[in-house]
Amino acid sequence: MHQERTITKLLNPNTRVYVWFSTKDSAVAFLEQAESEGFTFTDGALPTSKEPDDILAINDDLTINYLGFAGRVAYKNVSENNGKLYVRIDYRRYCNGEPNYYVDMQVGDYACSVRDDTYDNCGIGSGTAAVIVYDDDLRNKTDFFDWLRSEGFSLWRHSKGWFDGVCWVYINIDSKLYARGMPGIPITQAFGRHAITIREFQDICEIFKKYKKLPPLRFE
Repeated sequence: MHQERTITKLLNPNTRVYVWFSTKDSAVAFLEQAESEGFTFTDGALPTSKEPDDILAINDDLTINYLGFAGRVAYKNVSENNGKLYVRIDYRRYCNGEPNYYVDMQVGDYACSVRDDTYDNCGIGSGTAAVIVYDDDLRNKTDFFDWLRSEGFSLWRHSKGWFDGVCWVYINIDSKLYARGMPGIPITQAFGRHAITIREFQDICEIFKKYKKLPPLRFE
């Protein structure tokens, strides 16, 4: 495991944490590491005495539990419940120290995601102009966020704070709003359904900027 990362550091009173394993060996390594950090299963058994599974849940009281039918349904479909955000950790990525260590999945249907501002006509999901911008160190790219503000963009008022390991934002070119990403949860349907880099986004903005005052089908 990456020396600065522990299983305990994944715990947060505001989240429900699921850990996913791409291989059986990864699950076994997790059980060994969890035991060294003082975790037990909810029945009091030591982690290494249990069989590995592809998904396990960890709890604030340093316990681990398997997922039954209801738990697996929640894993696949629930993004938030009773004020707790449901996060899904890819243990291999977490151990390797990767900036984004969340499971590659989109939870639920886009219609259930946070698409529009409830109070304003202009929201993060307005139109089809939202793109995902990704950078491993995005949170610290103050020059990029300064540039966004200089171009007239502002933070969507329903945007959450930064989550550890989240290094992407949703930016809507039409509404001039941006929102911080959330682990495993689509903020809105994104154009192209794939992230782009900061430089690529800035290039796109420059293209549309030069046509700003022209009718849609005029170029000069």
